[in-house]
Amino acid sequence: MIFNKRTFFILTKSVILGYLVISNCFAIDNPNDTDLFIEGESLENTIDKQIKASGNAVLIKSGNRIEADTIVYDQISNQLKAKGNVNLENRNSRITGQELILNVDESIGEIPNATFDTDIKNEASINQSIRGNASKLTLQGENKTILDNAKITTCEVGKTDWFIKGSKINIDNMTKSVDATNALMEFKGLPIMYSPMVNFSFNKERKSGFLSPTWGTTTRSGFQAKTPYYFNIAPNQDATVTPRYMGKRGLQIGGQYRYITNESEGEANLEFLNNDYMTNEQRYLINLKHKQRFTNNFSGFYSYQKVSDNDYFADMSSLVSRTSRVIMPQELGLDYINKKDQWSVGLRVTKFQSLTTSSPYEKLPQIFADRKDEFFGIESLSRFDFTEFDANNSHNKDVQNNLKPTGSRFIYNQSFSKAIIENSYSFVKPKISFNYRNYDTNHSLSTSSESFFIPRVSVDSGLYFDRSLDFFGNSLTQTLEPRAFYSYTPFHDQSMLPIYDTRLTDINLYNIFSETQFIGYDRIEDTNHLTAGFTSRFVDATGAERVALTFAQKFYLSDRNVLNDPVYSTADSSLERSSSDFLFGGNARITKHLTFRSMTQYNPEQNSSKRVAYGFKYNPQDGKLLKFDYRFIEFPSSNETRLKQFNISGQWPLGQGYYAVGRYNFNLDNSKVIESLGGIEYDAGCWSSKLVLHRLSLATEEEPNYSLWFQLELGGLGSIGTGKARKLNRVLMRNVPGASWASTYDDDIRKQNYE
Repeated sequence: MIFNKRTFFILTKSVILGYLVISNCFAIDNPNDTDLFIEGESLENTIDKQIKASGNAVLIKSGNRIEADTIVYDQISNQLKAKGNVNLENRNSRITGQELILNVDESIGEIPNATFDTDIKNEASINQSIRGNASKLTLQGENKTILDNAKITTCEVGKTDWFIKGSKINIDNMTKSVDATNALMEFKGLPIMYSPMVNFSFNKERKSGFLSPTWGTTTRSGFQAKTPYYFNIAPNQDATVTPRYMGKRGLQIGGQYRYITNESEGEANLEFLNNDYMTNEQRYLINLKHKQRFTNNFSGFYSYQKVSDNDYFADMSSLVSRTSRVIMPQELGLDYINKKDQWSVGLRVTKFQSLTTSSPYEKLPQIFADRKDEFFGIESLSRFDFTEFDANNSHNKDVQNNLKPTGSRFIYNQSFSKAIIENSYSFVKPKISFNYRNYDTNHSLSTSSESFFIPRVSVDSGLYFDRSLDFFGNSLTQTLEPRAFYSYTPFHDQSMLPIYDTRLTDINLYNIFSETQFIGYDRIEDTNHLTAGFTSRFVDATGAERVALTFAQKFYLSDRNVLNDPVYSTADSSLERSSSDFLFGGNARITKHLTFRSMTQYNPEQNSSKRVAYGFKYNPQDGKLLKFDYRFIEFPSSNETRLKQFNISGQWPLGQGYYAVGRYNFNLDNSKVIESLGGIEYDAGCWSSKLVLHRLSLATEEEPNYSLWFQLELGGLGSIGTGKARKLNRVLMRNVPGASWASTYDDDIRKQNYE
């Protein structure tokens, strides 16, 4: 063997490195790409050509650490050959086999009969790393790997519950994506899906591929199976195609397309069933939405929703957000907003498909303009609105079988307000407004025209006090915030006018300090009332509100004649009284994780509570949630119960990876279940499964719909696309707000439940 200074330097380092390895203290954090570290029980060197290490050989270069029985390194081509117990580590990955050919600098090479792991340091989140084996593993750089006749999984070592087999599998560790040819997915030894080509990601990035399949059964549609496929078309576009087989109805194809650009965004949802086995008819749903920005100030939109028949949602869905739908709006709109001059102008054309025996009035068209000004500290608000109302062709008669009135309505509302007192402890803000209406109404065989002008004045005022106090050693700040609101509107007879889009709301803590109980423009309530109330808060040293109490009551100083219209005769129990019901609301943070809220509406004359609502919420961490709510409502003019129900819902870990979730909503008045849900989830880390039983009362049918759903989510595959759009996620979030499936939780929380 011939020695020179370079060889002596390399061998010296090899001896030192060998000693450090034996001492279990060897570590190189960031080796320089130009450095070569090699060691072995014996070393052979051909100067400037080749180095051979035998016996527990180790070579470190360009971030790669290679261990083998024998390593031969060519210094000219930077290529090495390793044999026997080969172990290749690069950053956080490991590949093992019996032979290795590798260009060290470019990380290009191959290993026959290889095994691999992309997260040997356990730095990745659960379900974020891939491991497996292949008859041949080809490296094409630091982040790209090709596997022949391979098996891959995201399960931890010793727990291969599922894997994908493929004749060829490409892994891109930079984009965390996988492409497989002739892919067969097996779970617990059973094949569950085959595809000639498949691609997916094993992180949270969007990637084309199959979403988690769902199986289940419902009362109205029988056994169901859904296997959505997600298309990641572009960074600003995606689509999902969902074949859905229903045992009682047939094969339905659903699709969703979404897009967003600098000037537009939109979404198209379609469902089509060519022949329903039970009705022998085509069934479909169309839901199109689009927004367009023409200039910085000018924009438009359209929304078109339609179903094939009135029973579509009752037959095809088990989501209350869909089964409760009885109106399908179809709307076109244009908007012009000038922020500099505070102008807002709009055009709306609105039609409806009604799935019941009634329908809102259609607006053909509506033109409106709003303007906000301020001068000398006076705030001015202007509203102009012209609407042509037409009755839906299928619902153009009232309950007496008379044609509904139609026609046009023009409104002009103008208000002026100014805070004459406004400081840290008080405010007084008077307001004056003017309301003009003009109606041209078409009755069955006649027309009429009505106009009127009604002024209104109001004053809103309040004070703020606070004091410090000590409560069992805790420093608190208590506030006292009294508030008084006065409003006066003279009476004008409006009984001859139609009611197009206006309704009377119940009094509550959100609207008691307002000028009117009406929502809409067809009725202007005559008022002469004073509302008095106060709020007291208890705030701790951190600024968190521990307790908040609110009391309020409205005092009527004259009769309210507009509400004497027969339409509203039973709408409010306080029509003939000098005061409204007494309102009380309270919220409390009992502990860091336990909260309480309540609201009571009490009628002192009838000595009864007209409305009661309260609830508890316990949420110590993600995955641990318990909620209880109670609601009670009486009819305003009597002591008869209108609604009396309680709701219990929650989610809780059971240990060993199991979570329970449930909801029970019960009507105490008629002893009927309104809605219930029970489910269990098993989180195995690299996969999870969900079993959910759901009972739902339908808006268009007397008999409830029962649904049983099962979903298997394999680690990594479940993050394809947008999970929140999937059925079981929507069912869970609506029935148990604040809950979510275990795969969305932090790893630390998930691991706590494995024990």
